[in-house]
Amino acid sequence: MTDLLSLYHVALVVPDLAAAMDTWAPMTAQGWSKPQSAVVNIQWRGEVRETPVHWTYSLGEPPYLELVENCADSVWQTDRVLYHHTGYWTSDMRAATELVESQGMEFEAGGLHGDRRLFAYYLTRDGTRIELVDTVIKPAFDRWVSGGDFG
Repeated sequence: MTDLLSLYHVALVVPDLAAAMDTWAPMTAQGWSKPQSAVVNIQWRGEVRETPVHWTYSLGEPPYLELVENCADSVWQTDRVLYHHTGYWTSDMRAATELVESQGMEFEAGGLHGDRRLFAYYLTRDGTRIELVDTVIKPAFDRWVSGGDFG
């Protein structure tokens, strides 16, 4: 699309994170990062909600595999393993948002930290989902997928 976006992961939403980590272990050369849990302010369906999220990424090099555990009444709700999105880093969330919206993509949900949107999901015209992620979190992410702690 442009150098404004850099592909780095594909995500699945799964009913049970531990079980999915076992199932998908043969497809990850170096194993899994430490599973993370956080309550995130999610803008979804016209509301901002505190939403508990539990997830992990494969270790090693991109593109990474992300597993997100089912979270009822959220953008991560599922009762089966489900392809969820393809994620892209962006150093300019505003410009990336303008770009994807100019391509006919519609905002679905986003994670907020104060007034700043750290990630956002967009639905493409064919119904698939992409995620834009602000590179402000990339240093913490890089430590985490190298086996360290996130943050």
